[in-house]
Amino acid sequence: ATRGAGADGAADAAADAAALGTPASAEPGGVGAAPEAEDSASRINVVVRCRPMSESERVAGVQNISRVLDQKLVVLMDPGVAASNDYLRADKSREKRYAFDHAFGAEAGTQDIFEATTKPLIGSVLQAYNATVFAYGSTGAGKTFTMIGTPQEPGVMLRTVEALFVAASEARERSADGSFR
Repeated sequence: ATRGAGADGAADAAADAAALGTPASAEPGGVGAAPEAEDSASRINVVVRCRPMSESERVAGVQNISRVLDQKLVVLMDPGVAASNDYLRADKSREKRYAFDHAFGAEAGTQDIFEATTKPLIGSVLQAYNATVFAYGSTGAGKTFTMIGTPQEPGVMLRTVEALFVAASEARERSADGSFR
């Protein structure tokens, strides 16, 4: 997760990112289709989730300096002002911009993240294709919350297991009807 942290409001730049191996022919927004035999290329998506500020950060008056634009760009705002005698940088913006395949703001839930990142892999996994989803980031960035979640808000891993069982059950029902390919 990326947000203002620390006494000076500096950004926790180590983002909670998930690298996803998605089959090249996966259908966007749906259960992914298996890649064609001649199309063995894979796709890696890098996704970032900017977590909300904690209560202790809000109480301490820490400034949230991260902004998500167009669901692909994370902007880390300049956390402070330049020194009064720094004439070379006086009119320069120190904001940083980072582009991702998908970026989620603090308001995004784990269901949103699952739908955009992992759900498209379910069909391919059931057809014996490999897929990997992992979270990377600094301590306290929200990796465990995103991947495992809580009883009230299950994470990506629990939602994936549930989706695999639902898809397998649906496939079994289709095969009993004779409509399974």
